[in-house]
Amino acid sequence: MVSGFRSFERQCAIVNAKASGERAVHDDAGSVVDLDVMTPLQRLHAILRFSALPGASRHHWGTDLDVYDAAAVPDDYAVQLVPEEVAALAPDSSEGELPEAEEAANAGVNPTIV
Repeated sequence: MVSGFRSFERQCAIVNAKASGERAVHDDAGSVVDLDVMTPLQRLHAILRFSALPGASRHHWGTDLDVYDAAAVPDDYAVQLVPEEVAALAPDSSEGELPEAEEAANAGVNPTIV
């Protein structure tokens, strides 16, 4: 297991690091996106593609965890939780692409999280 319970503070740190550019934000293809060329709403949607708002993370609720096959990687491998680490075929996909996430419901939310 890579990640289980995640506190509100930890989730806030993850989202803030992405919003400030300290941590990369990826698109569905795994490419790093340039937040500087996006509107605030586009930045918010890009961050929320793979990271939940603090308090809305299923890790915070205790219902999700991230796992990986340790036998499939070198002993010193550091899991990054990036799209390249996801199996070619997601369970809900027959084309080898990840299923689309739901649209963010809070269109007017400021992407700068405190």
